[in-house]
Amino acid sequence: MAELGTYIAEKYEILKLVGKGGMSEVYLAMDKNLNKQWAVKEIKKEARDKNNRIVIQSAIAEANMMKQLDHPCLPRVVDILDKSDAIYVVMDYIEGETLSNVLTLEGAQNQEKVVRWAKELCGVLEYLHSQNPPIIYRDMKPANIILQPNGNIKLIDFGIAREFKKTNLEDTVNLGTKGYAAPEQFGGNGQTDVRTDIYGLGVTVYHLLTGHNPAEPPYEIYPIRYWNNNLSGGVENIVLKCTQTDPNNRYQSCKELEYALEHYEEEDDEFRRLLRKDLYRFYYIAGAGILFVLTGIICMMLQIYSLNNDYQYNLELAQKSNRYEERIERYIEAISLKPELADAYIGLISAIKEDMVFSIEEEEILRKVLNENLLMLQQEPCYASVAYEIGKLYWYYYDYGSDEIYDNQLTRMKSAIQWFEDACQYGNQTDTFYDTAFVYKEIGIFHRDITLRVMEAEDENIYALYFQNMMSMMAYVEDEDSEIVRLEIYRLVIYSLETYAHKFKQEGITENNVQVLYNDVVLQIANTNITTEKTENLLEEILGRLENTQEAIRLFFLSIWRGQMSYIIFRILGFSFWGLGAVLLVITTVIFYRWDIKTKAKILSRKSIYSAERKETQIRATRMSMGYNEEDTEILSKQDNNKTELIEDRAGDSTILLVDDKEETRVLAESEDLYGLIQNDNQKRIVAGSFEVTSRVVVTSGSENGG
Repeated sequence: MAELGTYIAEKYEILKLVGKGGMSEVYLAMDKNLNKQWAVKEIKKEARDKNNRIVIQSAIAEANMMKQLDHPCLPRVVDILDKSDAIYVVMDYIEGETLSNVLTLEGAQNQEKVVRWAKELCGVLEYLHSQNPPIIYRDMKPANIILQPNGNIKLIDFGIAREFKKTNLEDTVNLGTKGYAAPEQFGGNGQTDVRTDIYGLGVTVYHLLTGHNPAEPPYEIYPIRYWNNNLSGGVENIVLKCTQTDPNNRYQSCKELEYALEHYEEEDDEFRRLLRKDLYRFYYIAGAGILFVLTGIICMMLQIYSLNNDYQYNLELAQKSNRYEERIERYIEAISLKPELADAYIGLISAIKEDMVFSIEEEEILRKVLNENLLMLQQEPCYASVAYEIGKLYWYYYDYGSDEIYDNQLTRMKSAIQWFEDACQYGNQTDTFYDTAFVYKEIGIFHRDITLRVMEAEDENIYALYFQNMMSMMAYVEDEDSEIVRLEIYRLVIYSLETYAHKFKQEGITENNVQVLYNDVVLQIANTNITTEKTENLLEEILGRLENTQEAIRLFFLSIWRGQMSYIIFRILGFSFWGLGAVLLVITTVIFYRWDIKTKAKILSRKSIYSAERKETQIRATRMSMGYNEEDTEILSKQDNNKTELIEDRAGDSTILLVDDKEETRVLAESEDLYGLIQNDNQKRIVAGSFEVTSRVVVTSGSENGG
C-alpha cells in the first residue's frame, strides 16, 4: 500500500486514497511536473497467488488497451509503471460518484435519467465493439459507472475486458460479476461477444430502475413493473429482451438497443395494442378501399366494354345504312363515344366524299366534331392518319368558291395545307402516308406562295423542287383507286407543264425529263376508267389541254434552239455588213471628195468667167472714161485675157479657183507649183494646198507687169 505523501517514480505524489477493491487500490496523486491531478491504480504482486497473477496480467492488458482508446465516456491512461512489488496505472482522475453509491444513497432512479444513461452506455459499448478486433467489456455494473457532477457518466475498470477472437469457442478464463455477468461468461455457452455486454447493460438498467440488486435474493430478474407498476411497459420489454439466456434472443448490436431505447414507448404493450388496433383499422380501411377500387375497376371495365359495344354498334350501323343523313349521324355518335379512335373519323370522311363534293355545310359538321375533340385526338397516335385523310378531302373535294366557270383548285390546296402539315408533324417517317403528305404540303405551299413570289421577284430555285414533287406525286398515284384523285393530279401536272415549262428549263430540268413526265400522264389517262359525269368532264378538260401542253413544251424548247441559232447567224451577218459598210463608206468618201472638188472647180470657173467679163466691162468703162479710145481699150482687154490664159496654162491639170470677193481674189489648187500673174488694183493671194504665195499687181496706164 502506497503511503500518503510519498512519490511514485519520483513524479506522482500520493495525496489520498479514493477507492479500494479486492486486489487493487486507487489513489489521488499530483504530478509535480505538470501540476495536475491523476488517479493512480495500484495492483500488488503476489508470486504465490494464482489469481494475483491473473489480476496483474489483466491490469497490464487493461492499461495497454486503454492507451489506444479515445471516447468521452472513457478515462485516458497516460502511464504504466511496473515496479517489483506492484503495478501502477496512471489515468484521468474522474470526480463524481459511482452509480452503486447513488443507488445506496437514493435508491431506484428516475426512468428518464436511466434511459439517457443507458443510451450513453450503448454509445461507448458500440465504440468498443467497433475496434479491430472488437473489445468486449464483460463487467458492466453500477459500480463501474461514475456519475460526474455535470450529469455525464464515465465507464471505468477494464480489468476483465478482452479482445474478441473468432477462432475461440469459449473464454480461456471465466470472469465477471455474479448477477451481472451473462451465462456465457461462466462457460458452456461459447465465448463472450457483443451480446454479452448487452446482457450486462440490461441487468444494470434493471438494478437502476428497480433498486433491486440481481446479485442478492431472490437472484432472479423479474419484469420491472413487478416492482414498480408506474414504469414503462416498453422499457420493461427492452430489459427482458436484453437479459434473455440465449444470446440469439437478445438485441444483436448496441445500435439496435439504442434505437429501441429512443423509441421505448413503441415497445410498450399498451402502445402495441393501440398500434395493432390502428393496424387493424388500417387493414379494414385498406381492404374497403381495395374493394371499392376493384369495384370501380370492374365498373369501368363494364363501361369500357359497353362503350366499345356501342362504338362498334354505331360503326356497323353507319356502314350498313343507305341513307346519307343516318350514316353521318351514326359516325358522329361513335366519335362522341370514343373520340380517341380514328375509325369513326375515317368513316365520316368517306361518307362526306362519296358524292365527290365536300360542301360548306359538310365542312361545318366536320369542323364541329373536330373542334370538340381536337386536343384529345392530337395526343393519340392515330391523329396523323386522320389529318392526312382530312387534307385529301379538302384537296380534291372542297366545294367552296367553285362554280361552272371558276375552278377553286387554289382554294382547295390552301385549305388542305394545314392538315398535311399536321400529318407530317404528328406522324412518323415510317408511316405509309408520310411521304405523300409531305409532297402534298410542298405542292400546296408552292401554289399558295407562287403569285407573291413572282411579284416580288423571289421565285428563284423553287421550280426544280416543284418538278421533283410532281414526279413523286405521279409515282404515288399509281396505287390510288379513286379516279377523281388520279384525274386531279393529272390535271395539276398538265397545267404545271404548260405554265412553268420555261421555268423548269431555267432551273436545269431537261426537255427529256419534261417530256417523260408528260408521256407518263398521257399513258395514265389512257388507262383510267371513267364512271361518273364529274370525272368525265374533268377528263375532257385534261384531254383538251394535252395538245396545248405538248405544243408549249415543243415550242419552248424549239424556240430556245432557234434563238441560239438566230443569235449566231445575226452576229455573223452583223460583223459582215459592218465590215462591208466600212469599206463602202471609205470608197464613197474618196469618190465624193474627188467629185466635190471638180464640181466646185467647174462652178468657180464659170463664176470666174462671169466675173472676168464683168471686170472687163468695168475696165473698159474705166479706161474709156480715162480717155482711152475704143481701139486701145480692146488691146488692153486682149492683154488681160492672155494673162488669164497664161495662169490657166501654168496650172495644167491642177484645179484653180478664182474667186472675186470685193477687193480680194483667192486661188485654191492641189499643186504646190502654181504660179500666175493676176492683174488687180489691190494685193492678191495664191493658195496652193498648204503653201501660200503673196504677189502684188501694179497697174499702169500703158501696161501691167506681175510677178
